[in-house]
Amino acid sequence: MFKKLSIFFIYSVILSLIIASNNTLGYCYTCEETKNYRAHIVAINPDIYTLEIVKAKNIINLWSRETVDHIARRTHASIAINGGFFQYNGKPSGTLLINNTLYHRDVRKHTVIGKTIHENINITTINPTQLLYPYVSCVQGIPRLLENGQIPLYTQKQTSSFYTKPHARTALGIKADGTIVIVVVEHKNTFSQGGCTIMELATIMKNKECQSALNLDGGGSSTLWIEGATVSKNKEKEPLLMLFGFERWVSDAIIFIPKIKIQ
Repeated sequence: MFKKLSIFFIYSVILSLIIASNNTLGYCYTCEETKNYRAHIVAINPDIYTLEIVKAKNIINLWSRETVDHIARRTHASIAINGGFFQYNGKPSGTLLINNTLYHRDVRKHTVIGKTIHENINITTINPTQLLYPYVSCVQGIPRLLENGQIPLYTQKQTSSFYTKPHARTALGIKADGTIVIVVVEHKNTFSQGGCTIMELATIMKNKECQSALNLDGGGSSTLWIEGATVSKNKEKEPLLMLFGFERWVSDAIIFIPKIKIQ
C-alpha cells in the first residue's frame, strides 16, 4: 500500500510540475487530497481557450456513447471533462444543445452551463417556457452549487443520498474575472469508495472563488483528461467493463481548445 501511495505521489508531483508550467499558456492544474477523496482542479483562461460541448459518436449501434479520452483525441482538445447525465443508451437525461442542434430539452426549471452566440461562457437557470437562445451550446447539470458566490438554500436543504453520500463528482465554475474552474473528485480506491458530498463539492468551488458553479454527471462518469492523458482514476462500474478497469463511455463531454494554436 505504501509503495502504491509513493508511486502515485511521485506521479502527481511530476504531473503537477509539467501541467502547472502551462499556466502561461492559459491553464493551471493542481491536486488536493483529503482522507476521503482526491480533487483534480484546473483553472482555465477563457481568453486563450474556447469551451465546446461534444456529443459522443455512435460507436456501437445500440449506444451513442464514447469515452472522454476518445472524444478529446478526435476533437484535438487540450482539456476535457465528462458532461451531463444520461441514460444507458446514451440519450441525455437533461437539456443538451450543441451548435444549435437540440438533442433533449428538460421541461422543468433547470440550470445549464454553455456558450452564447457572443462566445460568453455562463451558468443560467432556465424556466420551462424560456428559450435557450442566446445559447449556441449548453448542457444541463444538477444541482446548482453556487449562485452569486453563495451555496443556494435549495442545495443546502437536500437530504437524499445523491446529495449527502460521498461520490466521485465533476463540477464547472466561473470566477468573477471569467476564469473557468473545473473540479473532478475521484474515489480513493479501485472499489469506487470515497468521494465527496454535494455540499463538500460546493465548498470546494466556493473556496476557489467561483461566483457560479454547477454539478455535472459523477460517479464512474467523472473524468478529467489533459494533454493526451486521463488524469483522474475513476473507473467504470458496469460489470463487463469494470473487469478491465475501463473508463466509462459517456453521452457528451465539455472540451477546451486553444483559440490560437500554441507553439
